[in-house]
Amino acid sequence: MFKFYFDNNLVDDPINWADFTETIERDDLIKGLLPKYELKLTFTGGGYEYLYNIRRTNGFCNLVDFRVEYACNENDSYQIILQGYIPISRCSFNLNRCVVDCDVLDDNYGARIYNNKSIKTSFSNKSKNGETIPAAALTLLVPFDCGTGTYAATADSRNAVSIYEAFEFLIAWMTDGTVGFQSSFLADTENVGCLITGHQLRVIGSNQYPILSFDQLFKEVDRKYNIGFTVIDVSGQKKIVIENIDYFFNTTVSTNITAIPDLLESFSPEKLYSGVKLGGTIATYDSAIHNFTPRQFIGFDVEEYGFMGVCNIDNQLDLSADFLFDTNIIEELTVTNTTNESYNKDVFIVKGTYSGGYYYADKSALASGGFMYNKVFTNEYACEAFRIYGDTVLYTGLVNNNFLAEVTNRTDTQFGNLPNRDFGQFDTGGVYSPGFPLPQTDEVQTKFNDDSTPPNFNTGGNYNDSTTWAFTAPLDGSYFFTTDILLKIFEPSPSLPIGINRKWRFDVIFYQYDVASVLVNTFTVSYPDSTSYYSLGEGYYHYKNEQYIYCTTGDYVQVKCTLTSEPIIKLFDNEIRAMMTNGSIFGTLATPSGGGVFQEGDSDTYMVSKLQFEYPISNERYADLKADLTKAITATHDGQLINTAWIRRVERNLSTGQTNFELITNIDNTK
Repeated sequence: MFKFYFDNNLVDDPINWADFTETIERDDLIKGLLPKYELKLTFTGGGYEYLYNIRRTNGFCNLVDFRVEYACNENDSYQIILQGYIPISRCSFNLNRCVVDCDVLDDNYGARIYNNKSIKTSFSNKSKNGETIPAAALTLLVPFDCGTGTYAATADSRNAVSIYEAFEFLIAWMTDGTVGFQSSFLADTENVGCLITGHQLRVIGSNQYPILSFDQLFKEVDRKYNIGFTVIDVSGQKKIVIENIDYFFNTTVSTNITAIPDLLESFSPEKLYSGVKLGGTIATYDSAIHNFTPRQFIGFDVEEYGFMGVCNIDNQLDLSADFLFDTNIIEELTVTNTTNESYNKDVFIVKGTYSGGYYYADKSALASGGFMYNKVFTNEYACEAFRIYGDTVLYTGLVNNNFLAEVTNRTDTQFGNLPNRDFGQFDTGGVYSPGFPLPQTDEVQTKFNDDSTPPNFNTGGNYNDSTTWAFTAPLDGSYFFTTDILLKIFEPSPSLPIGINRKWRFDVIFYQYDVASVLVNTFTVSYPDSTSYYSLGEGYYHYKNEQYIYCTTGDYVQVKCTLTSEPIIKLFDNEIRAMMTNGSIFGTLATPSGGGVFQEGDSDTYMVSKLQFEYPISNERYADLKADLTKAITATHDGQLINTAWIRRVERNLSTGQTNFELITNIDNTK
């Protein structure tokens, strides 16, 4: 049994309620996970009279609250199953027959936000319709000198608005303060970004804040972070929730659907992109005023890459930016060329960390000296955030300078009884950590000896497999190196096994030298991390690492590894030995001359699989599903293969409960 209300007034049932459906859709275009309504409702009698009187009295620019309640019978309490709005401007009145056809919009997004999302505004304390709302909280951004890394004095900080505060204001502005905002991701001090104009970067104290729309801001933040949004109800108030995309694939299960008679698995070809466009506006590089040399894939310039695979369609993923992120432009406007007015009205996002009432711009050290802004907004990180199914590749260049070398000359018998700290035998044996109470570290160069036996190769002849075990850069540019280390941990004295009394850490280090053999930079990855240890016993361990390194002609790169260990109980010490075993590899995936793989994909985790079926859902189960749209749904046709998936599109007839499901998942969740 149903009851229908206009502005809390009970009205007659619509004549076509039996056909009315509610749809929950994961909209890839606007990145929203939202309910919406698919059919016009037709009212006569009291419903017609109420809407027509609103039109006659107040005109067409009005919203009427619409609510539907349901109970199994008259003795049960009624529960709300639908809340929305009827815009008078979207009503069609038949004046002769006294019939009105009207759209129903959900009260979450469509009526108040979607229709206003593209309107630009400045930050103030007034809404779109002149209602008083809280002004956007302003913040102070502290820049730094890219040459020295020295932060400006707090008195020289710039006026800005955090991304979080900007979203909160824009939502309040569009909805006259009726819809709130929530975001753990953007509120996290590690994910802070500030909005600021070029004029504000140049001029201390400038109040020329950005003028922008909700749609603009969302798209620009999404292209760097991969975010989405939904709407929740918190104590009767609707709130827009914006989070990182992982939030919308909650592994907690909301409902289990079993014994599905016709379960169809297919794929979403529109998400099988052919390539990606990255980057945005950058400064013309000038070494006199810029510290960051523009670099392929690890910079900010507009670039286009392809995705490997044979299943793609002709559809490019556009992650190019309209806002500005380039470190060199920021450096100009804050230090080296503050009279440059050409970026005054442009909107910048500057990554920072909140501390003591200020946002300190994040600084990252450059191998060539100096520092840069916005490292996490480079093309590399933007591409990584979207986790595409296929490898990201550049199909350019006629010269292939890639290589792959492998360790093939190790045997377990080479462990032997090594002398105390015998470094000389590491290439044929292992590392020895002596029994001292303090942490002990041994470092050796890894000698990848085979670069010719397939699948190993050394096309350009730039890798030395016998004396230096190093790759020499044939020209300036970005090189994408990879290592895959197979490590054997060995306990020479079994009286006190590893893991009981000795903990250890393993480091893989890329050493970069210039043509004169002067150390330029090191790139270290520590397992488990730079401060922790494993308490693991004997066995084989696998460590894969990838690293972009910008090299000038003649620079060479080697791989070295360290084993650090120490006793847990210092009175009872034991020893650890280790060896890189056969199968350990070192190579390049991409070079500036021949292109190649710039980032590896993973088809098994890419959300492109679809599950489709029809199934009746009670009001109670549907309410559980709607309570948190981010939760997973499990679906099975035989009780054996349990598929975990998430809402892509769910269409339910509110009268009968019959529901069409279209769920999205990945290969890993359907095995």
